[in-house]
Amino acid sequence: MIIDRIETPRLILKTLDETAAGDVLDFYSENPEFAEFEPERPFNFYTNDHMAATLRYESDIIKKQMGLRLWIFTKENPYRIIGTVSFRNVIRGAFGSTQIGYKIHRDVREKGYATEAVRWACDRVFKDFDIHRIEAYTLPDNFPSMRVLAKVGFKEEGTVRDMALIQGAWRNHIQYGLLETDNLGL
Repeated sequence: MIIDRIETPRLILKTLDETAAGDVLDFYSENPEFAEFEPERPFNFYTNDHMAATLRYESDIIKKQMGLRLWIFTKENPYRIIGTVSFRNVIRGAFGSTQIGYKIHRDVREKGYATEAVRWACDRVFKDFDIHRIEAYTLPDNFPSMRVLAKVGFKEEGTVRDMALIQGAWRNHIQYGLLETDNLGL
């Protein structure tokens, strides 16, 4: 089953197609600090063409059930992107796992939206992707992300050395895990 929409008490999480490239570009342009936690972006990142190409690629990945990106909107304003939650590297069978990533707009932080979105998205991915484990990785100084993971029920599992090249430097990440048998509090 392909997940294309999830409604929570306060939020709408949904997939977007390339026609939303301008909205996605606005989201990233309004939150340049996201780049501090990610690999270097291509020279054309802040363009409609790049965002449209990314959304086309993500639509293909979703159709193949190899990953999922949901864009977060409040029910009060269902036209403005306030965040995203994504799942990548879906592995079925004996490993039954995926990796989660998420971002929340600077204007709506500390309102519980990231926690709510991550909790509900994890619940659906466990059920609809038939996986057993969701992994999360965060930089050791990304305390807001660590709080979200703890609130949802992720358990810290250790440090992965030099996991990713972030802004030109190999950086350690803290690994977290959530199992389908963990209580998500829904």
